[in-house]
Amino acid sequence: MRHPSSETLEKLLRGKLAGRRLEIVYAHLETGCHCCEEELELLLAFLVIQGRTSPEAPRPEGYEEAIRSASGAALARSQELKSERAQAARWTEALCDSLEGGRFADLPAGLQERLATWHVCEELLRRSAELRFDDPAGMVHAARTAVAVAGRLDPLRCGRAPLADLQARAWAELGNALRVQDDLRGADRALARAARLLRRGTGQAVVAARVAELTASLRAHQRRFREAFQCLREAQDLYEREKDRTAVARVLIKRGIYSGYDGDTDGAVKLIQQGLRFADPKRDPKLRFLALHNLILYRAERGEFREARKALFRLLPLYHEHAGKMDWLRVRGLEGMIAAGLGELDKAERAFRSKKESAEKAGLVFAAAIADLELVTVWLRMGTAEKVQEARRTIIRLVDVFRGIGVEREALGAILLLSEAQMREALTLELVEATVRVLWQLDRTPAGR
Repeated sequence: MRHPSSETLEKLLRGKLAGRRLEIVYAHLETGCHCCEEELELLLAFLVIQGRTSPEAPRPEGYEEAIRSASGAALARSQELKSERAQAARWTEALCDSLEGGRFADLPAGLQERLATWHVCEELLRRSAELRFDDPAGMVHAARTAVAVAGRLDPLRCGRAPLADLQARAWAELGNALRVQDDLRGADRALARAARLLRRGTGQAVVAARVAELTASLRAHQRRFREAFQCLREAQDLYEREKDRTAVARVLIKRGIYSGYDGDTDGAVKLIQQGLRFADPKRDPKLRFLALHNLILYRAERGEFREARKALFRLLPLYHEHAGKMDWLRVRGLEGMIAAGLGELDKAERAFRSKKESAEKAGLVFAAAIADLELVTVWLRMGTAEKVQEARRTIIRLVDVFRGIGVEREALGAILLLSEAQMREALTLELVEATVRVLWQLDRTPAGR
């Protein structure tokens, strides 16, 4: 007789199994199947600590006898897990202090064993996500450590299928962190590993949806938009099945942002607005903030500068509440774009200089180079001999910068075209602005570089 799936056992524990299927599962459990008893122990433990069921909840007839050998051990395990969760933040802090940028595998074996717990892994994944907008390198390190911790957990103690879920999540989050750092090959490998682990997991929709969502982010940055949209539709269907409105909102907003990357600004605005209707500002205020920022950006790119400035002014309290370092970098660029569009060239120059300085401090050479070209557009519009000469010197310098960071032909070709034009004294504002637009697109989708 086949073992019941983890999803079927979970339905049993939540009192949602009935009829012939219930009888079949009971018959299997009555054979004394050690494997399924162990699975029940772990499932009940996690359901209890997640608040999705409790030992006192009403059960169908015959329930107690069918799982009595599992429930006692499960409750003991749930108490153990609760204790781990209470200590997880402190242990994670100690782990990060011990590593100081090094590898988990380099710690003494005894310390590895003590720190390798389910909740420490969860805490590391949470920390990785928090570092997304302030410390991309720290984001990668936290996710990589989570992968190492998940790899040290005992499948007999955690349950093979639940552990495969956790490992799939850890590898997927590592893939996403590597994508943020523009390591797209590493991200591809990590997400492929997550997909393989997913096939050995419990089949939980929320885990599959998260892997699909993060795969979509990578595909968009690889400019494989058709695949990105397919992954997002898959994720949206799974989140809708789970009735997770916040996750559905996040996917709709991502679909909008990627539509903008793909050149469909009108479609982008519609999808983001649809996502905002689903979003709960109390549950995910950062999501609402990012969606509104992108709506302002699309307005500015469509030339609606006054409307964009008013919207940006209204949004400033949200920026002060939610923006990280990377967000403020984008704000400076947006302020410069709006000011330049309104003819306020001194203000635009200050904004782009601020963007460049912030990008250089963060080690973002490509973003700093774009800020340089944005300054060139302002200097050419100012038109004084001094500013035009500064624009020419900047273009010559950027040829070496772009060669040094290893951009591919499209970006390098654009800057070489500018360099040739200025040497022939044929440099025009329109040519520089067209180059900036090309580089904006490549900055948003790094694979295009």
